[in-house]
Parts: sequence; structure tokens; C-alpha cells
Amino acid sequence: MTMVFYINGKFVLDSEARLSPLDRGFLFGDGLYDTLRAHEGRLFAIEEHLARLRSSCESLNITLPHDDSRWRGILNELLERNQLSRADARLRITVSRGTGSDIRGLDAGEPTIFVHAHPVSQATFEEARQTGKTAIFAGARRGVGDPVYNIKITSLAHTVAALREAAAACADEAIFLNANNDVCEFTTSNFFMIREGVLLTPPTDAPCLPGVSRAHVLQVAQAIDVPTNIVPITADDVLCADEVFSCSSVAEIVPIVSVTCRPVGTGKPGPLASRLQVAYRQLVADYAGK
Repeated sequence: MTMVFYINGKFVLDSEARLSPLDRGFLFGDGLYDTLRAHEGRLFAIEEHLARLRSSCESLNITLPHDDSRWRGILNELLERNQLSRADARLRITVSRGTGSDIRGLDAGEPTIFVHAHPVSQATFEEARQTGKTAIFAGARRGVGDPVYNIKITSLAHTVAALREAAAACADEAIFLNANNDVCEFTTSNFFMIREGVLLTPPTDAPCLPGVSRAHVLQVAQAIDVPTNIVPITADDVLCADEVFSCSSVAEIVPIVSVTCRPVGTGKPGPLASRLQVAYRQLVADYAGK
């Protein structure tokens, strides 16, 4: 299937897409990205995603071009050109510092902007919500408060390594812990657990990404009267949880039914995660109806 990308101000076919071999995203992982969802062609929470992307760019001293209106136009046109204007899709905006071989980035020119869109299968995610996924604790530890994990940097070697570790253990996911043995997040999603009816998630200085979907889950929990607490969570806490689930903009809420081969709660997707997913979908529907 032919795809259309957006690269540095132009829409190009995949067969014609070109990036410089001196791009710093390739040479040094000197860049960042953000991923968002379109539901039946409607961009969801685009303002929050662009605000996070812009903030992340500022933290790396990279200038993000375009205002929100222009970005909305680019993303909608990309969906249309890929015949996704009425489909469920994910879009990824990748920004690097530009080209240049000086490791300090002093010779970098204009930022490189690369955007692509892919269809999303709701059936695949629904199956995961019905059966749940399994997880392990990743062997590598994160530094407490390390700011690099509060932005979506393009260097994902740690994520790849953790997912390969999980696959070797016949698990679907890995949970990152910090040096204090506290939970940070999953490889590509935020961490939540439920204990005695209270929804718990780690603070962002664990460190973990200040996820857009994480904020939405906390919002819908409040709406359906589920008490929440942002608090350090130990590995031992996880093993005693009633429910555990991941959340992300693409997959939304996905239950975790075992950690390190030990069942979470009953070993099946729990009722509160299901309630939160229903409330999350209502939030999406309300947003689309604005």
C-alpha cells in the first residue's frame, strides 16, 4: 500500500521520501516525537499533544515550526491523502534538530519535521482488553527524576531492549523501575494500578512521561467517583495490586493480568479498568462531538 508522508513542508510518497544521512535524529537520536489518535478521522486531544510537543522542543532548545491551526491542517490533510479521513488512525510527529555532524549541534540548521499516519485496528485493542496482557519488571533501572524520560525522545534503545527482554520471558510488556525500586511506567505507556478501590499512578518525577492519556484517565476517574492518588509505587505494591493496567493515546486502557508470572488479582481483566475504559471512550465521543 502506497503511503504519503509529510517531510519538511511537503507531502511525498513513501517511494520518494528522503532524509539526510547527516540528520541528527539518525546520527545521535537528537530529536523527539509525539503520537496522537484520530477516531473516525477526528483528531483527539490535538491541543494537549501539540502543547506537550512544543514544551519538549523547548526543553531541547529546538524550535517547532507552525502554530496549532497549521498543524491541524497538516495532520488532517495527511489523513486524507492516506485515505484515513474517516478511519481510526495514529499519527506520529517526529522532530530532529536538523542536519549536522558536530555532536554539540552547533552546526545544525533548520529542524527536520517528519509526520506519518497509520490505520489502527480497534479489534486488536479490544481483544487485548478482553484477555489482558502479561508483564515483567525490566532489568535496567532509571535514575530518579531523570528529565530525559519526561519527554518522548527518539532514542528508544532502552525501550527496544526492555521489550526484547519481555519477549524472551514470554511476556507482552515490561515495567520500568527506578533505582529505589519504584515504578516509573511501561515501555510505551503509563502505569496505573488499583488497590482497595483507589486508582494509583506514579508521579512524573519517578520519572515517567506526563502522558496525555494519563491525564484523561485521572479526569474520567474523577467523573465516575473513583478516588485517585499520585504516589510512589513499589514493585512489591504491584505484586499485591487488585488490578493493573496501561494507558496510552493509541491503545487506551489495556489490563495487565500477570506480572513476573504472578497473577494480578484474579488473573483476569478487572471491573474497574473496564469501567474506566467505557468512561474514556465517552470522553472521546464527547470531544469528537464538539
